[in-house]
Amino acid sequence: MTCWANRPSWLIIGLVLVSGGCQQDEEAGAGAPPPPRAAVSLGTVPGDALLEAIGPAGGNVLAALQQIREDAEKRRGGKPEQLDSDDPLVRIVEGKNGTVSELYLQGIYLTDESLPLLAEVNGLKRLHLHKAPITNAGLARLTRLDQLTGLSLGRLDVTDEGLAHLSEFSSLRRLVVEGPRISVAGARQIGGLKQLEGLGLSGLGITDEALVPIGGLVRLKLLSLSGTAVGDGGLVHLATLKKLAVLNLSETRVSDLGLKPLEDLKSLKLLRLDATRVTAEGIVPLQRALPGCRIAVRQLR
Repeated sequence: MTCWANRPSWLIIGLVLVSGGCQQDEEAGAGAPPPPRAAVSLGTVPGDALLEAIGPAGGNVLAALQQIREDAEKRRGGKPEQLDSDDPLVRIVEGKNGTVSELYLQGIYLTDESLPLLAEVNGLKRLHLHKAPITNAGLARLTRLDQLTGLSLGRLDVTDEGLAHLSEFSSLRRLVVEGPRISVAGARQIGGLKQLEGLGLSGLGITDEALVPIGGLVRLKLLSLSGTAVGDGGLVHLATLKKLAVLNLSETRVSDLGLKPLEDLKSLKLLRLDATRVTAEGIVPLQRALPGCRIAVRQLR
C-alpha cells in the first residue's frame, strides 16, 4: 500500500485531446505552444501519480489519466472537486492508435527521479516541461527519450551546464529554452545541435554574444528571441540563416540600426518587432528589401 500523506500534490485540470498532430502557428514563432484555456477537471492527485500510473497502464497516458480520475472520484464520493484556477497543467495531443504524440506538463510537482518514467509513454514525440523543480540531473535522465523531435524547457532549475545533455537528442528538431539561468555558455551548447529547425530562447542572459553559435544553425526555419537582451550588434550573426521563415525579436533591445543585416534573409515570411526600439521610419528600408515578409509591430515609436 502506498502512502501519500507527506507528498506534494498537484492538479490535473487541463486535459485536451486532439486527433492527429499539432500544427505550429507561424505567428507564434518558435516558442512553446500556449496551453488551452478550456479544461476538464480531474481533481487533486498525489505528486508523481501520473508518471507512476503510466507503466501499469502499458504506456497509455490516456488510460493512466482515466484511472487517476476514477480513483479521485472514489475519494470524493463521486462529488466533483471545485477548482479556482483555470491554468491548465496537463495537455495531451493524441497520435495514431491511441498513442500520445505530445505531452505538456506545467506546474506539477515533477522530480528528477521520476522523469525516466516518461520513456513508458507510447509514441511520445514532443515534450513540454514548465515550472517544475527539474535540474541538470533530471535533464540527463531524459536522454532515454531519444525519439523526441520537440522539447520545451520553461522556468526549470536547469543551467548552462545541463544543456550539454541535449547533444544526445539526435532526433530533436525543435527546442525551446526559457529562464534566467541560461546564458551565452548555454547558447554554445545549443549551437552544436546542427539539426535544429526551430529554436526559442528567452531570458536576459541571452545577449548579442549568444547569437554567434546560433548563427551556425543553418537549418533554422523558426527563431524566437523574444524577451532577451539581444540588441543591434547581435543581428549580424543571423545573416547566415538563409532558410529562416519566422523571426521573433519582440521585447528585445533592437533598434533601427540593427535591421540592416536582416535584409539578406530572403526566405523571411514573418518578423515580429513588438515592444522594441524600432521606429516606423526604420522599417521602411527593410520592407522594401523583403517585400514578401510581413513585419508585425505593436507600440511603434
